[in-house]
Amino acid sequence: MRGVGTSRAKLNPKEIGRVTDRVATGPPQPVEVPDLGEVLTSVNRRRDDDHWIYRPDERLRILERLFLADGSPWLARFTFLLGASVVVATLGLANDQPAAVIAAMVIAPLMTPVLGLACSSTLGLMRHSLRLLAIITAGSIGAVVLGWAISATLVVHQVTPEELSRTEPRLRDLSIALAAGAAGMYSVVRKDLSSVVPGVAIAVALVPPLATVGLMVELGEWHLARGAALLYLVNVLAIVLAAVAVLLATDFMDSPSLRNPSVAVASLAALVLAVAVTVPVWRTSRRADDEVTFVRGVETALEEWADTHDAHRVVGADVAPGQVSIVIAGPTNPPGLDRLRTAVATEAYPNPVVEVDWVESSPLVIAD
Repeated sequence: MRGVGTSRAKLNPKEIGRVTDRVATGPPQPVEVPDLGEVLTSVNRRRDDDHWIYRPDERLRILERLFLADGSPWLARFTFLLGASVVVATLGLANDQPAAVIAAMVIAPLMTPVLGLACSSTLGLMRHSLRLLAIITAGSIGAVVLGWAISATLVVHQVTPEELSRTEPRLRDLSIALAAGAAGMYSVVRKDLSSVVPGVAIAVALVPPLATVGLMVELGEWHLARGAALLYLVNVLAIVLAAVAVLLATDFMDSPSLRNPSVAVASLAALVLAVAVTVPVWRTSRRADDEVTFVRGVETALEEWADTHDAHRVVGADVAPGQVSIVIAGPTNPPGLDRLRTAVATEAYPNPVVEVDWVESSPLVIAD
């Protein structure tokens, strides 16, 4: 396990040279980089007044840690933490326990390879980019399978609100993931912000959507499973894009050159994925906003109708997108229904179906 997980992943001298050429290390130094040892001894140190100006060896150490290539036995830790987080997330989602879902976010280890993918793609290190992408993909599939297995063997449940909240990605979820990805990368490049990492893990959901996919597949809710998978892809892509922006904005890494074929391919792939993910997210967000607008319009229309018809009262209303079922009690057939139908119409639902059931009752008499 150690050989597969660590030794073959370490940066070779050529990759070390590319890294030290592309990270910000102060004024150019006439230093050749034949191996890592000379890098550590020949490049002058800079003052660390703002906590993010690192020496080249410190930058290399950060990048190797993000690449899971620092010689540590990462595979066992990664597998254990990912499995534990999936178990906690799956049971928390199935039991509708937000606290358990938050705990799963904290212990999930997927943020490290995602941030590493952002760094390796920007540096044009295709070997490490493909390796990290394979780790993320394998971990994601494993999380879905484990979530499905837990649901099939330990959980008997119906779809819970915690699960539903992760099946319709919206633009606000994309915004949260962008901000969390930027904060996560910023906490890496600054020495004094390690305490914000748990907060970043809570802000952006990586494991809970994967667990939701497994739960929904086991229940046969394929539409909801696709929505949860889309939320996961949105989060990963947003974290990568935000992390790249932070690397460049903080001068931790020089701007990449599109003349590098690896960087050009990574940039094109990111652009295609961004469009492919953003379009369905925008549609889902727009549909959700239209539904909220319709529900609010129905509530307002019913209140105004009830205020103008004192002898009648609304005793029940069931609202769905483009459809309203109303129960009205009163001494006569409810008047003004045509006006009510017109009032509940919106731009998204111009011809809503309005069904009214009348329950005969005596008018409400208020004593003086």
